[in-house]
Amino acid sequence: WTSDGAGVLAACLDGSVRLCRPGAFGGGGGDVEAADVVAEHDAAVRCVSASNTDPSVFLTGSWDCTSCIRDLRAPESKLVLAHDDRVFASDFRDVLIVVALGGDRRMVRLFDARKPDGPVKEQSSRLRFQTRSVCCFGDGRGYALGSIEGRCAIASASDPASRDNFAFKCHRSASVFAVNDITWHPRVAETFATCGGDGSFAIWHKGDRKRLFQGGCLSQSLTSCDFDATGTQLAYSSSYDWTQGRRSATEVSANTVFVRALREADVVNLAGPRQRPARQGRMRARR
Repeated sequence: WTSDGAGVLAACLDGSVRLCRPGAFGGGGGDVEAADVVAEHDAAVRCVSASNTDPSVFLTGSWDCTSCIRDLRAPESKLVLAHDDRVFASDFRDVLIVVALGGDRRMVRLFDARKPDGPVKEQSSRLRFQTRSVCCFGDGRGYALGSIEGRCAIASASDPASRDNFAFKCHRSASVFAVNDITWHPRVAETFATCGGDGSFAIWHKGDRKRLFQGGCLSQSLTSCDFDATGTQLAYSSSYDWTQGRRSATEVSANTVFVRALREADVVNLAGPRQRPARQGRMRARR
């Protein structure tokens, strides 16, 4: 969604980014191919992020090894950020731009949107496996990173050695599943949600390193999630996430979007931090 809620930006495998305006479809849905093309890359577009401060500005990341900052008011202009590998995930919050790359080094590049001519910092991912998702903190001071190995990392944008940086396991049962998406709560600064290939979503408290709520528990992967503008609802989508390739894709796989109403206890740690918390539902740092 754009920050004014008037449009939805869609990243497409054909290298295009399309702007869908729900009002144009009369409330009855619509065909994304009929939406306006507002950006193009030379390869598939992996991610698109709208600015939270300007509804006309957005960031794209592609497998053509570039990210682009664009403005809907000036469609012919763009600022290209060149990388040495494919973009696997990116996000944009206030002036912080985070771009997570593929390759053996799994680099994370941080840019300042006010002067994005080059990265202000490059950090290696704390996670040992391929990056699947990234999300900036609500205050723009850091980011959360998710991997295909059922782990999430919390990292400060200013201090890679901060004691507040840690990684924890999630979206695991008898098997290990990818963390397909991460989203930050719009009103509670320490709260964020993840969803994964295990078919569940979880809501976490960063400061207390605690899981506040878990739901979903579907037989099919959850591929994306997002809070509404008030933070009182969580939308999440269920579909095949292609982790097992074409051989496991079936025509009967349903593509479904769910919306769950949230209680205060689901997003706020009402009990407060404990001295010796139970192991269940804790974020345990990887040493």
